[in-house]
Amino acid sequence: MGKSEGNLIKLDDLIKAHIHPLSYRYLVLGAHYKTTLNINIQAIINAQNSFESILNEIRLLINKIDKEEIGSLFLENYINEFNDYINDDLDTPKAIALIYKLLKENAPLDKKVATILKFDQVLGLNLFLLAKKLNEIPEDIIESVNERKNARQNKEWEKSDKIRKSLEEKGFIIKDSDGKTTTERKLFSLVN
Repeated sequence: MGKSEGNLIKLDDLIKAHIHPLSYRYLVLGAHYKTTLNINIQAIINAQNSFESILNEIRLLINKIDKEEIGSLFLENYINEFNDYINDDLDTPKAIALIYKLLKENAPLDKKVATILKFDQVLGLNLFLLAKKLNEIPEDIIESVNERKNARQNKEWEKSDKIRKSLEEKGFIIKDSDGKTTTERKLFSLVN
C-alpha cells in the first residue's frame, strides 16, 4: 500500500465508508505480524463486522451487570493463556480468538468482563468504552424513532420508511418484532 501505487487508504476514506478507525486496528491484530496482510476497504469492513460482533457481546454482558460489580477477579486460566499467546511471538490472532472463546464460556459475568478488560489493556481496542457507547442512543435519534412509530400507527408507510432510511444512514438500525421496536447502534455512528 502506498501513495505512489494509488492504493493508499486515508482516515477520511474510512470515515466515508462508515468504518470506525479501531476496525483497522482490529484487522491488523487479527493477522500475525509476520504474514502479508492485504489491506483494502472491504477487508476493513469485514474486520469491522467481526469487531462489532465482539462489542455487541460485551455490550450484552455489561447490560447484565453493574459497573461496580466488575472487580479485579479474573479468570486466571484465560489470563495465562492470553499471556502465552502474546509471549509466543506476539500471536495476536490467537489472543483475539481467545476473546470469542471466553464470551462463550459459562463463567461469572463479572469475571468474564474483567478478564476481557485485562486483555484490552494489551490490545488497545477500547472494548468496554465502545460497548458502553453502543448502548447510548442520542435524544434526537429517540425522537426520530418515536416519530417513525407514530407514522406507522397512522399507516404513513412512506414517511416511516424515509425515517428508517435516514436513521440507517446515521448508523442506527430499527427492528420491529412482536409489536416492539428496538434501536441498534452501529459502530460507525460513534465516529464524529
